[in-house]
Amino acid sequence: MTSCTYDVVPLDDANVRAAAPLLAEYKHGDAPVTDAAMAECKESWRRLILTGHSYGLLARCRETGEYAAFVTYSWGFSSTKGMPVLRIQDVFTASRRRRTGASEALLARTETIAREAGAHRLQLETDVDNAAARALYEKAGYRPIEPKLVYMRPLVPPP
Repeated sequence: MTSCTYDVVPLDDANVRAAAPLLAEYKHGDAPVTDAAMAECKESWRRLILTGHSYGLLARCRETGEYAAFVTYSWGFSSTKGMPVLRIQDVFTASRRRRTGASEALLARTETIAREAGAHRLQLETDVDNAAARALYEKAGYRPIEPKLVYMRPLVPPP
């Protein structure tokens, strides 16, 4: 595998098509992806771009031009601190590019964005049993907030 230096670029209309396979791997793993599923991934990226309040960043391998990883995020606000909060929704690295620095580059860029905006903190969540993600986040300086719980109320029924 070619070694990479990663450039972090915003997800935009120009790279939706090339970034769709990353989202497909995130959603479907190693399973074969149908044309319809790939089209849905492109449409999902377009909807993210159009929201105006959610953003995506891509780690692109300078040597090959390949997109290796993505992060999606949005902004919240801490009422108690009176400051913005950058909330990371997803961090994903293609299986063939894991442990090559792609996710680290994305996390570093989100931290820069948060600091430049005067944010109080960055915040993310992960599954308790996702040891690889937890190790990545802890290495990057994130700490679990205990004894907090995450509650969700789905508004759309699962497929």
